[in-house]
Amino acid sequence: MPPRILDALDGKALRLVSLKRVHARAQDAATARSPAADLDELRPEEVFAQLYTRQYPGDGPPEDLARAFAQLLVETQADGEDA
Repeated sequence: MPPRILDALDGKALRLVSLKRVHARAQDAATARSPAADLDELRPEEVFAQLYTRQYPGDGPPEDLARAFAQLLVETQADGEDA
């Protein structure tokens, strides 16, 4: 452990200490969102495209996959209105 952490723990009654190093991930402008962003502002098509691009770097999902997602979205929203 780094000396700075050991100094901070010195004299403390500790049973278990767990340290985890976390590195901030750089976000590109397309995926960066304000922490105060409302869920109502999220559009499912944009979230799908961003997640697809993150998993498969490139220009986004193929047109047929985007159409299939849009159709699924329409069907699930229609089912939600019937309930």
